[in-house]
Amino acid sequence: MRRTKIVVVTSAGLLDETAEQLSSINPSCEIISVIGDFEEIIRVVSDADALINCPRNLFNAEIINKAPNLRWIHCGGAGIEEFLIPELVNCPIVLTNGKIVQGPGVSDHAIGLLLCLTRRLNLVVQGQKVATDNRPVELRGKNAAVFGIGGIGTLIVEKLRAFGVLVTGVDVEYVPLSCGMDNVYGPERFEGEIGKFDILICAAPLTKSTSKFFDAKLLEKMKKGSYFINVSRGELVDLDGLIQANVGNRMGGIGLDVSDPEPLPEDHPLRKMNNVIISPHIAGLSDYNRQRSLVLLQKNISRFVKDQQLINVVDKKRGY
Repeated sequence: MRRTKIVVVTSAGLLDETAEQLSSINPSCEIISVIGDFEEIIRVVSDADALINCPRNLFNAEIINKAPNLRWIHCGGAGIEEFLIPELVNCPIVLTNGKIVQGPGVSDHAIGLLLCLTRRLNLVVQGQKVATDNRPVELRGKNAAVFGIGGIGTLIVEKLRAFGVLVTGVDVEYVPLSCGMDNVYGPERFEGEIGKFDILICAAPLTKSTSKFFDAKLLEKMKKGSYFINVSRGELVDLDGLIQANVGNRMGGIGLDVSDPEPLPEDHPLRKMNNVIISPHIAGLSDYNRQRSLVLLQKNISRFVKDQQLINVVDKKRGY
């Protein structure tokens, strides 16, 4: 009887001993570990049933075409836009991702960016004096909108609530009416009421409907002195519009872990604004995210060989 063959690309964020760990829990599988080299992936995937953690920059139609037995592809990160090529979207291969796994780290990072700005720590680390007419801002009692109530957004809501923030969730889905949220809006209502929020945190996936959602027209409606944080995907935000919205430090602050383009050029105007903090797409990293990723893979491999429903299946048509 043919063993299920699973190819794991270990250079895509997993530990080197991942293949050995995964093999030990399911001896009926043949786990093949390869480095992130395209030619090596093509060679071993030809008779594979599953491909785990192929690097985003290497994934293309040739992999699909050269792997007639492929039934499952797993992306370790939450964002999967690079994988949604027509050849994958229009075929029966199941795509899963790492949503929820990165929630704790990314939500921590979002709050960290916000606190650095509200407590004026961005100025302190630059050696500037915090002026008495520009005092640090308390979060308690502020109004916040969290755009995208998924595995990351849900935890951002929870953490904001712990600071005494009034939170509105914004999502295209009918999300659970959690006690952590005072309101839940759809994007259409949110666009009409964006001006009432003191804090806006973006945690939504990149889809056709969210691409450049925060354009110049919408950003100029933001409340004076408000804070804008993006820890999802840079392509959701028109940076030229964000610059215009912050002319004269009109906004309280801007915190970006992602940008479009990425990385942001060193001479970009946003880097010259003293109420802006930019981190290099590191929100998803933490001391436990690899451990959670491995647990997710262990569960999904066991389910895969038993032909059971996988965890974190992506709706390839909707894009998340």
